Amino acid sequence: DVKNVVCSEQVKVPSTWQNTGYEQPNYSNVDYPYPVDPPYVPMENPVAVYQKEIEVTAFGKTYLVLEGVSSMAEIYLNGDFVGITQGSHLQAEFDITDFVTAGTNILRIAVRKWCAGSYLEDQDAFRCNGIFRDIYLLERPQGHIEDIEIRTQNSGLIHIVTAPDATITLMFGETVIAKTVTDTLGNAAFTVANPILWNAEKPFLYTVLLEKEGEQITQKVGFREISVNEQRAVCINGTPVKFKGVNHHDTSVENGWAMSDEEILADLKLMKRLNINTVRTAHYPPTPKFLDYCDELGLYVVLETDIETHGFHNRNAAMMAKRAYDVENPGWLCNEVSWKKEFVERMARTYERDKNHACVIMWSTGNESGHGDNHIAMIEYLREKDDGRLIHCEDASRALGRWKKELLEAQKELRSAELLGENESEAATLFAKIRSYYDKAVVDAARTDVYSGMYFSLDTVRRLAEGETNQPVFLCEYAHAMGNGPGGMWDYMDLMYQYPSFIGGCIWEWADHAVLRDGAYRYGGDFEGERTHDGNFCCDGMVFPDRSLKAGSLDIKEAYAPFRFKYMAGKLEIQNLFDFTSFAECEIVWALQADGREVAQGKLELSTPPHESTVLAIEIPAFDWELGAFLSVSLMKDGQVLGTDSQRLTPMPQLKENQSGALMLENEDGYVYARGDDFCYRISNKTGMFDSIQLGGKELLNAPMQLTAFRAPIDNERKIYKMWQKEGTDRDGENLNKQFCHVYSMEIEENTLLVDLSLAGVGRSPYFRGKLAYAFFADGTVEVKLAGNFKENCPWLQRFGFELSFTESNLPFEYFGRGPMENYADLYHHAPVGLYQSTATQQYVPYIRPQEHGNHTEVQQLSLAGLVFCGKPTFECNVSVYSTEALTKAQHTDELIADGSTHLRLDYKNSGLGSASCGPVLEEKYRLKEKQMEFSFSIKKV
Repeated sequence: DVKNVVCSEQVKVPSTWQNTGYEQPNYSNVDYPYPVDPPYVPMENPVAVYQKEIEVTAFGKTYLVLEGVSSMAEIYLNGDFVGITQGSHLQAEFDITDFVTAGTNILRIAVRKWCAGSYLEDQDAFRCNGIFRDIYLLERPQGHIEDIEIRTQNSGLIHIVTAPDATITLMFGETVIAKTVTDTLGNAAFTVANPILWNAEKPFLYTVLLEKEGEQITQKVGFREISVNEQRAVCINGTPVKFKGVNHHDTSVENGWAMSDEEILADLKLMKRLNINTVRTAHYPPTPKFLDYCDELGLYVVLETDIETHGFHNRNAAMMAKRAYDVENPGWLCNEVSWKKEFVERMARTYERDKNHACVIMWSTGNESGHGDNHIAMIEYLREKDDGRLIHCEDASRALGRWKKELLEAQKELRSAELLGENESEAATLFAKIRSYYDKAVVDAARTDVYSGMYFSLDTVRRLAEGETNQPVFLCEYAHAMGNGPGGMWDYMDLMYQYPSFIGGCIWEWADHAVLRDGAYRYGGDFEGERTHDGNFCCDGMVFPDRSLKAGSLDIKEAYAPFRFKYMAGKLEIQNLFDFTSFAECEIVWALQADGREVAQGKLELSTPPHESTVLAIEIPAFDWELGAFLSVSLMKDGQVLGTDSQRLTPMPQLKENQSGALMLENEDGYVYARGDDFCYRISNKTGMFDSIQLGGKELLNAPMQLTAFRAPIDNERKIYKMWQKEGTDRDGENLNKQFCHVYSMEIEENTLLVDLSLAGVGRSPYFRGKLAYAFFADGTVEVKLAGNFKENCPWLQRFGFELSFTESNLPFEYFGRGPMENYADLYHHAPVGLYQSTATQQYVPYIRPQEHGNHTEVQQLSLAGLVFCGKPTFECNVSVYSTEALTKAQHTDELIADGSTHLRLDYKNSGLGSASCGPVLEEKYRLKEKQMEFSFSIKKV
């Protein structure tokens, strides 16, 4: 009985129960946190009752507005029932004029945790409840404006439909352009001579001021038209545009779904600094302020309504049914007639609130909900509005892709049956059935304006762009940014610029979702009472929860940067990838670095138009170098660096032969020694590896060197890490984390030690057989060469190289290679080659679930602990205070234990990162998959 509840505690609003101590957090991706039995929800359904005294003048009309409440709210005023709303992320407005009196009134709102509408809100996120967005009163005059619709045309025409006899003023800044009064039907129109058009790079806005009955309402509007050209490119104001996007969930470290205006604005400004020009509101409408900011800052918006029914995918156990978007079977709400009104109403509420925003370029019918008649009704609703925006429905494209694949399989089965003369009738019946589903999917997909997909491989994108679809290709989700990654961003951008019809996509997603407790971030499964959860799959953002940046963040920035360049034979070609901005509005600086020092720089005065290139001669002065020289080009605008890229100018240096003379070796008591005046190297006959390195009588190592292929698995290897790792009773992989080394022979030939060895995981045949040669010289130099073969049926490897553990913790080091942030084979454009200094501690990256990090590619030289490691020509390296075992074992950052050592990896190669936690498998070119290898480097004294 809501009327008799005693409200005795204070709580801030907006807020969520889970972030104010009333319930434990719960993260779920696909599964509903209750049985799939629509429209019913659990009998024990928590209710929060909010009560507040409100002062009302009651001079005209009074409204109560809730911008977001989860999941259902019952409104009471002075004990009288006012109404109900559901649709957690959809705005609700109640006319409470007849329920309030002048003076003090008691507002009481009962919020239920679950309702029938919760079945439409199965988004991948922490599940939150409460009044989590702004709630406020509007006191308005009688006869006030009830609706405003503003349409603009690039010809300068602006048409307004609102209340009759309203005064309309059009302004640009403080300048009044025109003023009129609406007619008896509420129409008004202006024509602006030579209007300044709106786009994400130049978000010029006009102001429409509406006045009636003493009330003033302002609405920012932009002149902007959307079209699709003959090449299937999407155009803004006639210009083809690439949508460099990201998906944005509402998430705050302290407040969950309850984001302040300041937090939202900070998110959007950071996106702009990272060259993002598009945001998909995943998977619901944002606060109104979000779209105001996008209008003003310049961000294209794919505006999604509050619908996701992903949990129906899992309504049957996998052992009982193939999990799929099987909307042809009963259960999916998108085909239930009784749910049609709810689907269409959610689309209408999204459209009507946000129809006047210039930033909105696509309406999206929801996410991962199958595709059925109710989606078609939503699309038909939008078509009737005919507002010039595109309609996005990934589920329609998914259905077409599914039935095309199944049709091809059924066709093969039919042909096989006909050839064999067996089961022809059954195969023909199945083929006809699937053909009917495919034909319907073709018609359904054609109702939308883009072919949308999630996590398509490069090959799939290429096929679609080359003609498998007649629509623009848009990846509403790609480059899954979970943990360390995403890799391969540059490859997708290359395809975007190669194919006009590949219009872009949105990275999944903006920020990690996590709850900060006891000094560490927590995720699904860390909280009491979670009956279902999806672990750390919520930690999938391109920025950390506090919005600090990762290497992946910066690599995305470089991939999205609006320029490219290349230098050859004194000629610099620079390409303008802006859509509406000339290089005349930018500052372009080039710099020449040799061996890590800058030796020359200059500015380029260019006026290259958007989508064009300029070739010019630049004079590179003579310079001396030993390790290498690089030309870098930076693009700046409004005082901010939009991107920097670099290109090697010099070949790899020719390494000189050691002139100090050979150092004879000694074989004593199971060890081989190489001794000099102030050094001593010792190699064990059992392992063929260094187990002691002494300089000046000081021992450097606290454990024997190892040759290994395992690294702490990254989140993007979550589906495949068992190929390499053994846990408990696992019997699937090569067990590389439980490795043995066998030495078949060790031979001394003058100053060279030759080792014949193999490596194998426990219970497995050797995955590597090779020969390791050490050549020792009088000055303490050791030349190391490894050559060998990986077994044919061995899976591709995470990495391969040497691991050393030094006695001192947090050693400083210097290297010439890519830095200063971590980088990998498919994530390195943010990291130019240079000379960098760091420490083992500074290399740590606090991924929410600890994992592999801190790698550096194209390293030619590394100095650490009095030793210099020189590549022939390069190697990859990693310096850390944490061992691979510690990183693999820990599930949270506060579980990491440093063992007091500095750990060094000196690698032949590291595989790339990709985004296979949800995305496609790692591209072949980024895998360590070769069957033969050679790796050489030298160790010298400083």
